[in-house]
Amino acid sequence: MQPMFNEDKKALAACHGKRVLVIGDVMLDEYHWCNVKRISPEAPVPVCVVDRTTLVPGGAANVAYNVGALSSKAYLLGVIGKDSSGEKLAHAVSQGTGVEDHLIRSKTRPTILKSRIIAHHQQVVRVDREDASSFSPALQRQVYARFEALLPDVDAVILSDYAKGLLTLSFTKKVISACQKQGIPVIVDPKGQDYRKYKGASLLTPNFGEFTQAVKKDLHTEREIFDADPTASTATAHRIIDHPF
Repeated sequence: MQPMFNEDKKALAACHGKRVLVIGDVMLDEYHWCNVKRISPEAPVPVCVVDRTTLVPGGAANVAYNVGALSSKAYLLGVIGKDSSGEKLAHAVSQGTGVEDHLIRSKTRPTILKSRIIAHHQQVVRVDREDASSFSPALQRQVYARFEALLPDVDAVILSDYAKGLLTLSFTKKVISACQKQGIPVIVDPKGQDYRKYKGASLLTPNFGEFTQAVKKDLHTEREIFDADPTASTATAHRIIDHPF
């Protein structure tokens, strides 16, 4: 294991005791761990016999879970359905250290569920159950009202975007604008090719593939990112060292 860099230690220390509001697309990650001993007589596919099932907070819920693990206080704001997956997700979130549930339960929108079949430590298939359409104006108003109530008590806001309907252009811009007025930094885990809706955010954290997709350039190394003309890019590469929130 490589020794931790001094800046990494500083960044972790800076997180201690901070209050972070995580807003975004929450989902339940379900893993079915199976054994395979035969092929189905119905089709040339393996018969997976479930040995055990594990449930893990996914999407924005996973972000909040990890924030809480850094000795910070995480307020999780998103939407789940009034269904069994929603109950399981809320329970999984409650198992995290330092995570406070502000999930809104919807009668009309099901909980996003991603089920993975894993046989002998290899993923066989993933089954997704989701509604990725934009949230209704009424549901967005409900989420925004909860956001406004929580904002005075937080040190930073994380927008965790998985393009599942909550962080629309208008909603995202409204949230960022409110944070700017209060001097609260906004960190964005972005999605898609158009980052204009994140204008005004303090920091964007795309992975390498997402970055090259957004800037529409064929880049292969970090060196090429830093050598690229920043005036021709729609996003900028950053490394968090000691964020002042």
